Parts: sequence; structure tokens; C-alpha cells
Amino acid sequence: MALVSAQTPASGATEPLSGLFSLRDVFVQGFYNIRIVLACVLAGLALGIVGALLSPPQFTADSSLLVLPDPTDVLVPQGPSGPAANDQILRIVQSDVQILQSDPVIEAAIRRIGPEKLADLGGLPFLHHHGARPMADTAERFKKALRVSAEPTSNVVHVSFTASDRNLSAQALEALIAAFGDRRAAMFLDPAYGPQGEELRRYAAQLRGIDGQIQQLGAKNGVIDIAQDTQLANNRLDNLNQRLSQAKERLSAADAELSATSQGVAATPARVFQSQDSTNAIANDDARNTLLRLRQDRAHLAAQYTDKWPGLKEDDAKIAAAEAQMTQNGRDRYLTDRTQRNPVLDQLDSRLSNLKIERQSLAEQIAELGRQIGQAQGRIGQLRDVSGQIHDLQRQRDVTDGIYRQLSVTQAGAALRDQAQGLRDSGFRVIEPPAPPAKPHSLRLTFLIGGLLLGIVLAVVVSGLAMLGRQVFITPGEASRSLRIPNLAHFDARESHFRSPEGRAAVGRFATLLVDTAVDGRLLKVIQIAATEAEDKSDFALELARAIAAEQSQRTLLVDFDSEARYAKMIDKSPAVRTLPAASATLTVARTSTPKLWLALDAGASPFGDPRLPLTEVQASLEAIQPHFDRILIVARKDFSQYAARRLYALADANVLVVRAEKTRAPAARQLKETVLAAGGDILGFVFTFRGYYIPEKLYRWL
Repeated sequence: MALVSAQTPASGATEPLSGLFSLRDVFVQGFYNIRIVLACVLAGLALGIVGALLSPPQFTADSSLLVLPDPTDVLVPQGPSGPAANDQILRIVQSDVQILQSDPVIEAAIRRIGPEKLADLGGLPFLHHHGARPMADTAERFKKALRVSAEPTSNVVHVSFTASDRNLSAQALEALIAAFGDRRAAMFLDPAYGPQGEELRRYAAQLRGIDGQIQQLGAKNGVIDIAQDTQLANNRLDNLNQRLSQAKERLSAADAELSATSQGVAATPARVFQSQDSTNAIANDDARNTLLRLRQDRAHLAAQYTDKWPGLKEDDAKIAAAEAQMTQNGRDRYLTDRTQRNPVLDQLDSRLSNLKIERQSLAEQIAELGRQIGQAQGRIGQLRDVSGQIHDLQRQRDVTDGIYRQLSVTQAGAALRDQAQGLRDSGFRVIEPPAPPAKPHSLRLTFLIGGLLLGIVLAVVVSGLAMLGRQVFITPGEASRSLRIPNLAHFDARESHFRSPEGRAAVGRFATLLVDTAVDGRLLKVIQIAATEAEDKSDFALELARAIAAEQSQRTLLVDFDSEARYAKMIDKSPAVRTLPAASATLTVARTSTPKLWLALDAGASPFGDPRLPLTEVQASLEAIQPHFDRILIVARKDFSQYAARRLYALADANVLVVRAEKTRAPAARQLKETVLAAGGDILGFVFTFRGYYIPEKLYRWL
């Protein structure tokens, strides 16, 4: 017995333990269906042996041909060694391969050999179809015996022919190569050489005429290079437009300046006041100077003479006259005003004159630029028309030139082919002549290996179909994948006899697992054992209760609704019957010979089995007796779909399913699981009994 894990998932968890088949599962299925596998392998091997016995030795003759393409077939623009030339050569090689395998060549080869020599071609004469078309049948068998191949990077063609006769294989290849040479020489005769020359001359004349039209059109419109002339015309038009925009901008600025200057001239006065003088001096008046001299003379005379000298009196009289004159002059005032022409007006007049001249020149410049722009636009339109005409002529020339080139190439090829009309092998060379093979080869080993592989494939398919159609489980992994619940423990055939020493030891280990398992931090108190078969679950529950009571020293109560009679011998002869209060009812229990193990008497009539009691009283009864026991182990009814059984699934702390190998049906087990979950119960997992080990022990250990 082996436990799946020491810790179980939370209550109600249904996680699968594995998703895909392992190598061990494949071997288990194979050894479980060993008779079917051996029968399929032997059948396939028998077919291989029959095919090997009916397959005679075969002789394969080989030959190699070097395909020589015509020189004109590779005269392409990229040159005779460019990529396009290589593609052309490969296409020619593939064409020759198809000609070799064509019906006319094969029928010609058959006629060269003689159809009667090919009657046994294929190895099994009794399987040949002799209908109304013997040539067609022989050609079909000839094709099957023929192999033609060519490498993608070479122009060498490999040809092989397989026959049961050593000399026939070489003769068939020789006849095939001869028929291929005749067919190829007849196909490559080219009668188009003369008409191609006429067409070539006609297209040459068309090319000369188109070239003359292009030159005449260019000379008429003054075009040397249409692209360069168009670019120069566009550049000139763009330059003129820029100059026109600049002239218009300057004209607008000149108008603004002219208007401002005119307003300034109108607002500026013609003359401006410069200065004003006020004085009492009279022109040519020397009175002040005369008075000063007279006073100087008197002062000098007064120093020389006495005051009574007559000269002093005379000077005094002059001085008085001068003073009187100055007094008279002081009473009269004279004013002087000065004005001149305004200098700003001269500047404004000069600027106004310059602006008028500039505006007139700008107007004439704009008119000239507009005329030149019109000429440039006309030139561009003319070049556009000429470009379209030249483009049409150039397109016609390109088409004509392409046809002319193609005709030149094909005419050269036609000339070369006409020169080689009488040569049968002018297009290929035989590198390796056909020779009879020295040793035959046989398909007997291939038939044997193929028959063996067929038997293995058939065995795999039949074994897979048998597995898909099987309704019982043979391994715990199958049950876990199908039920999607964990496998708590599995028991082999010896351990599944639970009263044997091996069985009791295995159940004891499982009892330890249950006692140590906690769900949501609480140990399992009430555990229910459910199964689709009655015999396994009752025996397993009894031994499990014994192990919990005896080995784990737990007060254990066993409640079995299906097999009460088998427990009669276990009841202790001493007074051991007790009546426990269970809510509104009572439960009668009996002590067994196993210490701390009690059995519920008449479980069907107890509060747990009476379907007439409401669920609340059943739950109250279960809670009432729980203080008297450490573990309560309930064996569910065989008819698990009854309501009396379903309501106990939700009252138990955990439910454990019992699945028996090769007996418990998968649909019934899944229905039991769904019933428990639908009733609100939690499934801890399942135990797998009577497990068989179909793989030999050494191989099983290796897996």
C-alpha cells in the first residue's frame, strides 16, 4: 500500500493529480491488453512474411544523362551565366525529365524491346491485369519500374530501371534512351526560321521610323533633353514668380511711402521764422564813443589846468551836448525780424520726386515680368505636350525593341537547331551507359520490417480503442483523472483482503492518515465510507474502524446501514449494549471484542437511518452522540441515490470513496461523486482496492 500524499486538500476540493498519460501508463495499457497486442503484432508480422516470400530479387540498372541546352535558350539580358540563365537551364532539364517519362517515349522503348519480354515486369505475374489494352498495361508497369531524377543545381539526369531479369533492366534503359533521343530530335525541329527573318526586318524598320519621329519632334520644338528642358523651364518660371512677388511688394511699399510723403509736403510750411532782434542803436551813430573821448580829454586837461581854464568849459559844453544826444537816442527803440525757406520741405520734395520715378519703373517692371511669366507658362505647356508625345513614341519603341530582341534570340536558336536537325543526341550526352547490375537487391527485409511496424501500429490502435471502450479502472491514475479527486491510498490484491496481515497493516497506515488529517484546522470527527459495491466498503470500513480503535486508541463508533448481520460475532458477550440519548430519539450501540470499538445496532431504525425524521433532528442526534466517541465511521447505503443516504453526505466531515479495480464502473463512480457533491458533502478522496501490477517487476522499476 502506498499513500498519495501525507496532506490532503481542503474539504470539498476536487483537484486532479495528473493530466497526461506517462510512459508507465502506456506500458500498463499494453500489458493489460497483452493478448490483443500480441495478436496484432503477429498478424502484421505474418503479412510481412507473406510479402517477403512473394517478393523476388530485383535488379536495378542505372544511367546518367548530361542535358545540353541550346545556346540560344540561355541568351538572356543577364548574360549566359546569370541567374536568369540558370533558371532557364533548370527548366530545360525538367522538361527533358518529363519527356523521358512521357507515354510516347515509353511506348517506343517497349516496342524496341518487345512487349513479350516485359510480360513478367513487376515480379508477380499472377497479379498483372491482362485486359483489352496490353500496351497501356505494360506501359503502366514500365513507369512503376522506372525512376528519373534531376538535382536542382545540376543539368545531369539520373535514370534507373528495376526488373527481375538482370539483362532486361539494362536493355530497357538502352531502349528508353534511344527513344528519348529520337523523340527529342523530332520535337526540336523549328520551321519558323524563314518567317522570323521577315518579322525581324519589319520590326527593325519600325524602330528606325520611331527614332526618326522622336528626333523630328525634338527639333521642331527646340527640345534637346525633355527632362532637363522641363526642369529649366520650371526653374525659370519659379524665378520669375519670385521676382514678380518682390516687385509687387516694393510697389506696395512705394505707394505707401508716396502717400505718406505727399501728406508730409502738404502739412509742411514753405518758410520758417529764424530770429528777432530789439535795440536802440542807430546806424552810423557815434555819440557814445564821442562822449567817452571827450571825458577822457577833460580828465587829462583838468590834470594840467585849473578849473577856470576856458578849454575845460569848452569840453564840458561838448560833453553836455553828447549826453543830450544819447538821452534823445535812448528814447527811440528799433526791432529787426529774420525769416528763411523751410529746409524739410526741400527734402520732402526730393523724396517725393524719387518715389514717383521708382513707382513708374516698378509698374513697368511688373508688366514685363507678367509678359515673361506668360511666355514661361506657354513653354512649360509646350514641353508637357511634347513630353506626352515623346513618352508615347518611347513606349512604342520599347515594345518594338523587346519584340525585336526576342526575335533575334529565337532566330539565332532556330538557325542552330536547323543545323542540328539530323543529330539524334545533339541535346544530351550519355555519361554513364546502361550496364547490367552485378548484385540484385531484395525487399524482403523491408516487407518484414514494414509488417512488424504495421502490427505495432495496429496493436497501438486496437489497444487505444479497447482503453476508450473500457468502463472500469485498472490504475489509480485512471480513476483520479476520471473522477478528478485525489487518490488517498491504493491496495494490491493481497492487501485488499483486509483481514490478512498485509491488509491490516495497509489499513493501519491509512487509519493513521485519517487520524492526522485536518480540514480547516479541525480534525475529522465524522467520516463516511461510500462505494458503488457493498462488499468492499463494509470490509474496508470494519478493518479501518478496528485500526482506529486498537492502534490509534480512539473511541470509535461504526454505523453500517447495509451489513449489520456480519457484525453479530463481534459483539462482546458481556453486558455491552448501551442506549445513548440522541436528541429526541435514542441510539443503541454494542461494544465489540476490539477495545474502544462500538457498533450501532439496527442502524436503519436509528435516527441516522430513519427517512421520516427531519434533517435538523438528524443533525442534532449526530451532535448529541459525538461527545461519547472520538471518531464516528459511517458506511453509506448501497443505494447511494436515496434521500436517507444523500443527507448524511453533508453531515459528515469528509466522505471517502472506495473504488475497486476492474469492477467499479466509471459511470457509476462519477455518479456517486456527483451525488455526494450535489448533496453538499465534501470528498476527501478515494481508496483504490485490488490493484493489479501488469508490468513485470524489473521493467516496472525501470519505468
